[in-house]
Amino acid sequence: MALTKIEELSILAGTIKPPTVELSDLINQIAVAEAIDFMNNHKIFDVIDDNDPPLSINAKAAAYKDKLITVVTTGIESSIGGLDKIIVSILGASTVTSAQLSGANDAQWETFIENEMFRAFEIIAIVRRQEKIDYDALS
Repeated sequence: MALTKIEELSILAGTIKPPTVELSDLINQIAVAEAIDFMNNHKIFDVIDDNDPPLSINAKAAAYKDKLITVVTTGIESSIGGLDKIIVSILGASTVTSAQLSGANDAQWETFIENEMFRAFEIIAIVRRQEKIDYDALS
């Protein structure tokens, strides 16, 4: 069951929130951790083949990676306010309920947010579906 827009606004207003930390602080800290993780672990792959002349390959996967690198290296700082709203909207569309959020401890809030952070990065980066599919398909 999705959250109503009123429930989403209650989260943004702080009526529904983690018990001991500010929601925006938790979102920011998770964003930084996820950014560092992506920078340390993103896929490395060829973007041209061995033909003569070389042909472009993995272009959409490369676009995905480049967009995410831009977001995690420069875009997080400029998107912090928007990041809160995006995370809350993603949570709102998920199966989590207002009652679950109201009764959640800090660790549960952290899990809710961590599970959706990368999707928020993809929204900020304006990732296209095929770019993500191509990137995910690479080993």
